Amino acid sequence: MAMMALPSTAWGYSAVRFLQVLCAAPIFPLVVARTAQQGSGGAIGVINSARIGGSFIRPRARDVDPVGVVARRALRDAGARERGVRAPGVPA
Repeated sequence: MAMMALPSTAWGYSAVRFLQVLCAAPIFPLVVARTAQQGSGGAIGVINSARIGGSFIRPRARDVDPVGVVARRALRDAGARERGVRAPGVPA
């Protein structure tokens, strides 16, 4: 994570992020393979359930962005005030 502070351009950031993903990508298959060797079928089921649950929850967690909603609403209201228009839902 400390490497993320080093790049000063988007290309540099992309290169650092690519290296991070390249190093992290093999971890999940290795964990599953190790669990299959030493664990039971139930352990693999738990891993797969967690993976599927994460795939389900993550897109919905992205949609729940209270800070972003508040910021967008404030920007919308500020723009309406500049134009001299009352924004919807804002008291006069």
